[in-house]
Amino acid sequence: MQNMSADDALPTTTTNNTATSSGEESFTLIHYAALPPDKGITTEHVHQILGVGNHSTELVDKTVEKLTKLKHDVRSWAASQIRSKMAEIARALGNDEFTAKVLYNNNPVSSFAELKKWWMQQCSQEDPKARNSLYYIAYGYFEECPTWDVYLEQEYMKTMKLGYITESAEAIQGKNKRKGYEIKGCIARNMVMVKHELVKQLQKAGRAIAGTVSFTKNRPKDKTVDSTSKRRKKGEYYFGGSDMTSPAKQHIKEKVSNINLSPFFMTSNLIRCFLTLYPETFNISLYPLQMQKLFVSEWDNKRQ
Repeated sequence: MQNMSADDALPTTTTNNTATSSGEESFTLIHYAALPPDKGITTEHVHQILGVGNHSTELVDKTVEKLTKLKHDVRSWAASQIRSKMAEIARALGNDEFTAKVLYNNNPVSSFAELKKWWMQQCSQEDPKARNSLYYIAYGYFEECPTWDVYLEQEYMKTMKLGYITESAEAIQGKNKRKGYEIKGCIARNMVMVKHELVKQLQKAGRAIAGTVSFTKNRPKDKTVDSTSKRRKKGEYYFGGSDMTSPAKQHIKEKVSNINLSPFFMTSNLIRCFLTLYPETFNISLYPLQMQKLFVSEWDNKRQ
């Protein structure tokens, strides 16, 4: 990584070139990798982003403290946003060919906590359409909106007046060997990690009744399928539970394919979710002309 001065690696205050009515707007710049998503902020990490040089213990400790506080704030904000959006997605789903309404005490879920309670119920776990609903809430919607993390990153950074140090971003992207792939900023990567942790909470809720219940989009290791088969398709997930009709209560695995590629599903739940939650990131040009007309029609209905 390109060597940087101590001041460059720290959360530093600088001045935007655009003047406002009250004068120049100040914002904070951070290193592109300042907040590692899968480990804590350590002195070793701070030395790494500071680069080669003698850095005082006071400076390093101060940076660790600032970045730790920032990371906590980022993840708390992200958790609040994602929990809220998962609940909104749940409320947008309806009874149709593929999904079931997500109801708790006969009412649409009002929070992430109620969403977990809904999945704790045996009737939800036994209903294939309810499983499809959970898949869409935990995985499907976010797969159909792959830039959701970047969108939230931009919203957070705009609100908190944060920015990345250009040199640090360029240095990291310069080491990227994957063509057509751009390494995301540390804030977006933390958003993804928070989403993973929330999905784990939903999975844990499902085990409240029977500890053997599992729900994942990853192929189980004990699944008797060809390991050389093609990559997982969007819409595939695995549900495992106890077969209550079997005396041995065998652990079963079921695979559901492509539930959210159906035109009917796309024109009901998917469109409603996209236009409700992330209108700024919805790229209508990615879809066939016939579906574009349906999107426009749904958007017109939403605005009325």
